[in-house]
Amino acid sequence: MNNKTAATTLLLMAVIGIFLLVFCGGIYILFKPYTITMDLNDGTETVLVENYNLNSGDINIGIPVREGYRFTGWTGSNGTKPQREVTVGNGQLGNLSYTANWTDKLHVSCQDWLVDSEGNLIKDITSEVDKFLKDGNSSKKYKVQDRTIEAKAGEKINATKWGKDTSYKAYSDQYMYIGSSGEVELKDDETVVYRYFYPVLDVNYLLDEQRPSQLEIDDSSIAHFDIYVDGKRVAKDASDYCSSVPYGSKYEVVLTTVNPEYEYLETGSLAGIMPDSRNNIDISFETRQGEIEVKCEDWIIDAEGKKIAEITDQIDSYLKAGKSSKKYPLQNRTMFANEGELVSGANWGEDEAVGAYHSSYVYVGSSETVKVKQNSTTVYRFFYPVLKIGAEYNGENKDNSKGIARFNVYVDDELQAEDVTSFKRGVPYDSSYRVEICGYDNYSCIYKPSYSNEGTMGKYGRSTNLNFVQRSGNSYVFLEDWLIDSDGNRVREITDEVDSWLSGSDNSGNNKQQKRMIPVNSGAVFDVSLLGNDESYKAYHTDYVYVGSSGETEILETGMKVYRYFYPVLDVNAEINGKHSGNAKNVATFSVFADGKAVRLWTSDYCAGIPCGATYEIKQMHTMNGYEYIDDGSSIGEMPDEKISISLQFEKQEEELETEG
Repeated sequence: MNNKTAATTLLLMAVIGIFLLVFCGGIYILFKPYTITMDLNDGTETVLVENYNLNSGDINIGIPVREGYRFTGWTGSNGTKPQREVTVGNGQLGNLSYTANWTDKLHVSCQDWLVDSEGNLIKDITSEVDKFLKDGNSSKKYKVQDRTIEAKAGEKINATKWGKDTSYKAYSDQYMYIGSSGEVELKDDETVVYRYFYPVLDVNYLLDEQRPSQLEIDDSSIAHFDIYVDGKRVAKDASDYCSSVPYGSKYEVVLTTVNPEYEYLETGSLAGIMPDSRNNIDISFETRQGEIEVKCEDWIIDAEGKKIAEITDQIDSYLKAGKSSKKYPLQNRTMFANEGELVSGANWGEDEAVGAYHSSYVYVGSSETVKVKQNSTTVYRFFYPVLKIGAEYNGENKDNSKGIARFNVYVDDELQAEDVTSFKRGVPYDSSYRVEICGYDNYSCIYKPSYSNEGTMGKYGRSTNLNFVQRSGNSYVFLEDWLIDSDGNRVREITDEVDSWLSGSDNSGNNKQQKRMIPVNSGAVFDVSLLGNDESYKAYHTDYVYVGSSGETEILETGMKVYRYFYPVLDVNAEINGKHSGNAKNVATFSVFADGKAVRLWTSDYCAGIPCGATYEIKQMHTMNGYEYIDDGSSIGEMPDEKISISLQFEKQEEELETEG
């Protein structure tokens, strides 16, 4: 080998060595492990360590979570200014360390949402509300607010902090605030609370294709309407409506009265499904055109419908003075129509409420619909004078006898109102009326009959007060409450139980605890049946129901006992697959028998009294499709001297799915 060849070989070996050194060094650098140390700084001394190398690519070290705190960012290898997003990579080498930084000031934000009647979130309207406020359109001059605030863990936050005004245009002309997600105790960062809104339903009038205000006509002088939402009336006798209706709900506008000067034009539907934004409805009318005059008169009538006295001027004077309880305006008594057109007194209004047209007369009907003839036509509305019955006790006049006593009202010897505490209705002219006390709610008072509590109705409204005075006497009786069996035998005294329940917090009814020692006169006949004779459930106790009394008793000696009688309650409920459902509605119907006699047929709920010792039986069970009744033997038994609850057992059957082979 010559010198030249040796030099070449040595050079080649040196190059290869350098290459191998560089290659191995690169491999070492490429795969050499480094560490990322993350101190969570959360008081637990938790330190996370993650390995990486040049070949690992970008690594986002993440955002930690700590209950009651908000993460503000990492500091350390990235510097002293906290950063929430930290990424390792892009050729970065070496061991890295980071420390989490926290604050106890959590972020809470409020969102506004359109909802349906069940509270389901339908559409986020936060930006729409904020734009409306930012543009200065709020009727209350509300300004747009920051949607995110800071608060500490444990603080209670309600979306109402951002406002809870339910008025129109408070926050939007498309939606109205109706509620919030309620109070939330703050635990986590980025908590969201909600305000709920319904879209606006706006009902207006058009008269001769113009707004009534342009014609200087008040809406109420044109027509009145009721509004129903999902079958429930939400507005009565309105002439303008601008309020909220749940998204997806069924609405219906029903005209109740139309001024006879105008005619309703069916230009569009007055019913529909509420959309997810404002819904405008224009009800169109036009001024009636005709050549023949039609006149309406108002008359008092008797029970046979005979016209007794005209009260047209009195009605008009009352309406002109603005006294109508329904805000009805005075209307023209004449209208113009064409020959052959059908008209009725009802065109001038047919509201049967007391005070709608007069405080002393109440509308009861109108003359039959007639065809307009060439000469002028007269139609009629008919009224009864109003009988109003109130009470007077201890010198104080009241418009009702609530808490004192209840009474029945008879008109021409027929019962018109039973077990009431007030009466304000029309009674035909020349009809007789009579008031009878049917029960005392205050045992310390007694009714003092008066000549004005019966009589004959004249041409004018009549008011009378039932007079009650303090009971007095030279003797007294004790009133006791007892459970009885079907033969009326006293089984167990429950006086103390009834008094304890009546004076307790569970009693939310009209009956209050009364004194059991009642003044009477010796030799008098005392009628126990008028004292506390409310037969409804929970009138005097949750476990017992009133069924009667010892009736009329002659007072022979001081300290005699008189009795009210009760049955224990049988409460029949249902359980479906082991879950209590309250009653068997939509599951089954059944009948309840006591001693072989039916006491309730074909019902889905029962909670009433059964005599002590009686044999009760629940039978005639009829289950709905998809349910099966499981008889566990509890549907028959003997009634004890206390309340008994039965849960009928049902299983909901799973539908068997057929699969094709």
